[in-house]
Amino acid sequence: AAPDLRVLINNAGVVTSRRTMTREGHELSNAVNHLAPFVLSNALLDLLKANAPARIVNVNSESHLSAALDFGDLDGEKQSFPPNRYGQSKLANMLFTVELAQRIDPALVTANALHPGLVATDFGDVGGVVQFGWTFMKPFGISPERGARTPIYCASSPQLDGVTGAFFVDCKPARPNPIVRDPAVRARLWEATERLVGKM
Repeated sequence: AAPDLRVLINNAGVVTSRRTMTREGHELSNAVNHLAPFVLSNALLDLLKANAPARIVNVNSESHLSAALDFGDLDGEKQSFPPNRYGQSKLANMLFTVELAQRIDPALVTANALHPGLVATDFGDVGGVVQFGWTFMKPFGISPERGARTPIYCASSPQLDGVTGAFFVDCKPARPNPIVRDPAVRARLWEATERLVGKM
């Protein structure tokens, strides 16, 4: 019998104060926030299907709303401003979520993304301009317990049975960046991501 896996929550995330590379040669924000969920979700997809109905939940960020995608710089080689690297990686993750949802029968596996809120953790304590900004933002953040509400909702609510390719904020549907509705952009990113992870 297949192991019992019905929910995959891709929650790992990182923001860096300076451009940092993985040993595989990928910019760290892109590797953790986009490439890793892409690889893990696809690697576990058959197992999730075997335990259908199952769910993939990607913890995203509202920062993707104002981000731009540069296909010539997916690994952030030209991005000197840390929030831009982070935003692009989260936009890529949102595009991946919607494209994955389109490729899977929602009766088997659904794929959704969410913004957990500004959670008061040490996430932004990384030095440089990121930590400077985080120092002012963190006091307005919510507790980790409250930040867990939307991920738990997306993972377990019966109201979301069969719901796929959506973005949630505060346990409610929200509008993602309009570019995620462009199938050509999603397909192009999927192919570009496959090329990048082929180097891992």
